[in-house]
Amino acid sequence: MPPSHRTVQVKATAAVQRAVQPADEPALQSYLSAMQHAVAQVGYGPQYTAAMLNAPRDDLVAVEFSPEAAFDQTPGPHAGEPLRKERQP
Repeated sequence: MPPSHRTVQVKATAAVQRAVQPADEPALQSYLSAMQHAVAQVGYGPQYTAAMLNAPRDDLVAVEFSPEAAFDQTPGPHAGEPLRKERQP
């Protein structure tokens, strides 16, 4: 069971697909680290996640876009509703 079922849908009117560049490496490593942490919560070690996400860099692509809207896609009564900014007291 995953530690969370939270899902968000992000929409944009334009997106550009491009090859992964060396400048993307910090984001890739951050994603791997975050996934290793999440998957560890359900009992799998970092080697499992590293193997699961292992792909030749030439097989990866980056997608650039500016989000225009976001929606709750978590299963439940609020699925499909626009996300609202959380208000601080």
